[in-house]
Order: sequence, then structure tokens, then C-alpha cells
Amino acid sequence: MKKRFLALFMMLPLLLQVPGCAFLEYSAPSLTPLDIALQSPDVRGFMDKYPNAQTSLDYYPESEINAILTMMRKDCNNMNIDAQELYKLVLSDLLTKSSKTVWIDWREKNIECVI
Repeated sequence: MKKRFLALFMMLPLLLQVPGCAFLEYSAPSLTPLDIALQSPDVRGFMDKYPNAQTSLDYYPESEINAILTMMRKDCNNMNIDAQELYKLVLSDLLTKSSKTVWIDWREKNIECVI
């Protein structure tokens, strides 16, 4: 009996380390398009002013961006926007009809423009 207890006691440090290894693989949650949009002071200000704003998110593949690129460049006042896959996040306050549109470059995780 003493030998079994001694063997278990000696293996205890190993048993305690194994569950700890599972935590080494943990990584922070990945960013969402809303997280990226909230990096903009304009978007943060809008959300502060309209905390109950609704959000809608649409994905646009590069082929669809090509079709709206001229309009998008004009709306964003940026002629350097390239055709690429983007997310369009729209924040809307239904009571005041106020809204913000955020175009997000998902590959680079940055904001193309805020309208």
C-alpha cells in the first residue's frame, strides 16, 4: 500500500502539469468587424451618442466591389480605394434615422472609410 501511495505521490507533479499544458494553447478571441470599426473615433462617437444603434454586416467579394467602386470612391472621398473583398458595417439608430457606414478591409483588419 505504501509503495502505491509513494508512486502516486511521485507522479503528482506530472499529473498537475498535464492539465496546465492545455492552457498554453489558449489565444485571445479574434477581432470582429465591429471591433475594427470601433477603432474609429467617428464610430465610437456614434455609438456613444446612439448606444441602442442596430448593426448590419454584409460581405462584398472583390467582384461586387468592382461594380460599386466608382460610387464608393466618391462617397468615401478617396480615389485610392482598390477593388478587394470588404465588409460593409452599417450602424443605424432607428429613432433618429441616423447612420454610419464603415467599409472594412478584412484581410488587413483596417478601415477603408467611414461615411
